[in-house]
Amino acid sequence: MAVGRRQTNSNTRYDPNQDFTQDQLRRFGHVANQAQSNRDLENKLAQERQQSQRKSRALTPIVKMGDVKKEKSLRYAIWLTVALIVLLWFMYMTG
Repeated sequence: MAVGRRQTNSNTRYDPNQDFTQDQLRRFGHVANQAQSNRDLENKLAQERQQSQRKSRALTPIVKMGDVKKEKSLRYAIWLTVALIVLLWFMYMTG
């Protein structure tokens, strides 16, 4: 293995003359800050949207409500049957 000379300046490719000017740095920083605030706002809106979706999903009834008229007629039939059984029992006990 050949031994080369020791490098004295490890950052030879950096040229400060090719760096941004103060105006370019200010504009770049302004645009970068705006982009970051836009990303933060989008993330906040996405979280709120997810929370509202979760809330609406949690508040929706699991059992779908059927036809109200059918439910009322079923309740009516059950109570009518109970009342008739109670009246038959009463007639039996008094008779």
